[in-house]
Amino acid sequence: MSMMLVPLELSALAARCGWLSPELAVGWRLARQAMDFFDGLDQVRIAATGYADTINALRALARYPKQGDVIIPSRPVPWDILFFHRITGTVLKVVLIRKHITLPQELLCIVDDLPHCSPESLCRYQEILDALVHGIIRDDLERFCHITEIRCRVLSPAAVQTPHSCPWCQSHNPPALFDQDGRICCPACSVLGLLWQTDQAFQR
Repeated sequence: MSMMLVPLELSALAARCGWLSPELAVGWRLARQAMDFFDGLDQVRIAATGYADTINALRALARYPKQGDVIIPSRPVPWDILFFHRITGTVLKVVLIRKHITLPQELLCIVDDLPHCSPESLCRYQEILDALVHGIIRDDLERFCHITEIRCRVLSPAAVQTPHSCPWCQSHNPPALFDQDGRICCPACSVLGLLWQTDQAFQR
C-alpha cells in the first residue's frame, strides 16, 4: 500500500473518486494554481477537455457561475484547460505535457487487471504511480504543462473605429469586440471562442 503523503484536499477528492491518478492530481494542482493567481475562483469560469479525472478535479473546485460548473468544448481546441477571470478579462491557457502525467503504456495495459497481477508488478505500478503524483504535486508546473497568460478585454463601441465587424473573420455586429493582447477580434476569434457567449463579459 502506498504511504505517500498528499494534501488533505486532494486526498479527500481521491476518496470520493475511489482512486488517486496522475490526471486527478493535475486537475487539482492547476485549480489550486488558478485559485492562487486569481485570489479565489469565485469569478473564474473554467473550460477543459481531455482526461475525465482532470475534469472531475476541476469540477470539485469550480465555483462560478455555480459550484462544479466546467464547460466541455464541443469541438477540438488548441489547449487543455482555460481559466477565464470575467472581471479582469484575464485568461490562463494551459497545455499539458502528457508524457509527464501519464503512466507508461505497459502499466496502463494492466490497470484493469491489477487484482490478478504479480506482487512484483503491483509494486512497480505503485512506485511509478507515486512518483508521478508526487512530481505533479511538488514539482514546478513547467515540468508538466505550459501556461500562457492572455488578456481579453472587452471593448466599448467608442473604443474602436469599426465596432460593428470583426477585423479577422469580418462577421458583422458581433456581440462584443475584444482587445486580446493588442489584437482586436470578436469572441469567436478570441482564445475564448464562444464558450461563454452568454456571459456579460461578451455584451457591449
